[in-house]
Amino acid sequence: SGLSYIKHNHIIVALISIGVTSGLFASSLPTVLPVFATDTLSGDIDTYSSLLLSNGIGGIAGALILASLVGLRSSPAVQIISGLGSGIGFVALSTTGWYEAAIVIYTLTGVSSVIFGTINNTLLQSIVDDSYRGRVMSIHQIGWGASAIGGLIVGTLAEIYSVSVALALCGMITAITVGALSVFVSKMLSNKNMVN
Repeated sequence: SGLSYIKHNHIIVALISIGVTSGLFASSLPTVLPVFATDTLSGDIDTYSSLLLSNGIGGIAGALILASLVGLRSSPAVQIISGLGSGIGFVALSTTGWYEAAIVIYTLTGVSSVIFGTINNTLLQSIVDDSYRGRVMSIHQIGWGASAIGGLIVGTLAEIYSVSVALALCGMITAITVGALSVFVSKMLSNKNMVN
C-alpha cells in the first residue's frame, strides 16, 4: 500500500528520485577523496583530513543558515539552488589541483549538500499523509542509502578514467538530474497551492 501511495503521487516520486540520484552520484563521491588528496592535490593524510573537516564545517554552516533564514514556503526554490550547488561543487572540485581552492570549494559543497538534503526531507514530510509517513520515509531513506552502490560506480569510474573524471561526471549528473527534478517539484507544488 505504501508503494501504491507513492506511485500515484508524482511529487513524492520526484522527491524520492532526487534522493536516489543524490545517493548514487553525490553522497558516494567522498569514497575517492583519499586518492584525490594524494594524487590530484599531491597531499597526504593531513590533506584528506582537512578536506573532511572543511566539508563538516560547511555542513554546520548550512544547517545554521537553514535554521535561521529559510522557511518552508521558500523550500522548493532553495532545493533547486542547493541541489545545483552540490553537483556543481563536485565539478569545480574536479578541475582544481590547488589545495586552498579545494578546501573552499569543498566547504561550499558541504553547505549546499546539508541544505539540499534537509529541504528534500522537509518537503517530503510536509506533503505525506500521516497514515503513510512511516512507509514513505522508509523508502526515502533507502534511496539516500544508495551511496553504497554509488561508491562502486564512482570507484569504477575513477579506476577506468581518473578521480577528476569521476568527480566531474557524477557532479554533472547530480546537478542536471536534481536540478530538473527540483524544478518539476517546485512547479507541481505551485500548481497544487494555486488549486488549494
